[in-house]
Amino acid sequence: MRFLAALPLVTLLAVPDALFAKAQDTPVAPAGKKVDAIVVICQEGDAHAPSAWDRNILLSIGRTLLLNGTVKSIGIRHEPCEAHMPDATCFAGPKVLLCRSAALERILKASAWMIATYIGTGRTNYEEFRVSHPKAVANAFRYADGAPGTPPADKLVEAMRLSELTPAGNSPPGKDDSGIESLTALYQHIVDINMAVLLGHESFHILDACLIDQASLSEESGLFTKVVDVQLKGSLFCPRNPTLVEVKADRCALRFLRKRDQRAQAHGEEGAAFDFTRRAAADMVVFQILTGWRHLEGEPPGKGRAVVQKQYLYESLRALLMAAEINGQRPNPAACGEAASLFVHGVQEAFKACSQGAGGIVPDEILAKLPRGVEESWNGNKPWTDQSWSCRIDGDRSGIEKTSPPGERE
Repeated sequence: MRFLAALPLVTLLAVPDALFAKAQDTPVAPAGKKVDAIVVICQEGDAHAPSAWDRNILLSIGRTLLLNGTVKSIGIRHEPCEAHMPDATCFAGPKVLLCRSAALERILKASAWMIATYIGTGRTNYEEFRVSHPKAVANAFRYADGAPGTPPADKLVEAMRLSELTPAGNSPPGKDDSGIESLTALYQHIVDINMAVLLGHESFHILDACLIDQASLSEESGLFTKVVDVQLKGSLFCPRNPTLVEVKADRCALRFLRKRDQRAQAHGEEGAAFDFTRRAAADMVVFQILTGWRHLEGEPPGKGRAVVQKQYLYESLRALLMAAEINGQRPNPAACGEAASLFVHGVQEAFKACSQGAGGIVPDEILAKLPRGVEESWNGNKPWTDQSWSCRIDGDRSGIEKTSPPGERE
C-alpha cells in the first residue's frame, strides 16, 4: 500500500486496513477524508509487488471513473489477491471495486504493443495495417502475456510504460515536435477505450446505478433494444435470459464509451492516427469479450478460449454493441477488420452450440454495422477473404439478399 498524490479533479488516496473494513458502510480515507469509491488493486504471486505499470494503471482508472461526473475522489489500496479477490478479472460491490493488477497491466501492455507496431509500419491507415498484420490483436495479447517482441517494439513499449498518462481532467498530450500525434496521445486513446468498457460496466455495480444520464448512441438508435430482443426471442441463437443487472451494467459501459468519445472529440482527437487507435481498440475489446479479460496461469500467451457466461448477453452480441459504440457517429461499417472477423466467428460458434429452436437470422440492424462483404459472404455470394472484413465506407446496401443462418467461415 502506498500514497498517491492528488490529481486534478480526481483525488486518489491510500486506504489503510482499519478503514478498508468499513468501506461498504461509509468509504473514508486518511485524515477523515471521505471518498466516493475504493479501488483495490491486487497482486498475484509470492512477491505481491506492485506492477511496473502501476502508475498508469491508477491514472487510467481515474481518467475512466471521472467520466460519470460524480466520482471526485477514489481510495486506492494494494493487497494480495488471495485476501479478498474472487475468480474474476474485476469484482465490484457497493462502493468498492477489486481488480487484478495483472489484468489491467495486460490491457496497457497490449495497447502499447499495438501502438509500437503501428509506429513501426510507418503509421499506415488501419485498413492497410490489418491486412499486413492479420492477427495483430492476438499478437498484442501474446506479447502482453509474455511472448517475446522485437527490439524496436520493446523500446517503444518501454517508452510508453515510462511515460505518464494525462491525469483526469487535463488536456491530452497533443502532438510532438514534428507535428504528428505523440506516442503518449495515441497510447492514451487506445487505453481509454478499453478501460471505458471494463470499468464502465463495473461502475454500475460499484454505485448500483449508472450515473451517466445521457443515453448511448446504441440506445438512441434502437440497436441496444434490438440486441436484447434477439437474445430473448431466439431469432438468432436459442433464447438465453441474462440477469437484468448485467444488461444494465453493459448499457452503462456503452454510455461511458459515448462520454469518452465526446471528451476525445473535444480535445481534437480525430484523423487517421486516431482512427487507427479507435479501430484497434475495438479489435481488442471484441477479443477480450469473446476470450476473456485476463490470462490464466498455465495457458500459452494470448491463447483464445471461448467464454460463455450465461448471466450476460451472448458474447458476440455484447461485442457488436461495444464496437458500434466505439465507432460513435462516424460512418459504417462500425465493426470491421478483426472486430468483424471475431464477431462472425463468435456468432457461428454460438449458433452451432445452441441452434435448436433458433431462427438463425442476423437482423438488418446488426448487418448495417458490419462491412458489406460480411453479408455477401454469409449469403454465399462471395467467398470469405480479407475483403469480407474491409473497413471501407459503404454507401448503398441495396441489392443484397436476405441473410441465411450462419454457416462455416473459411
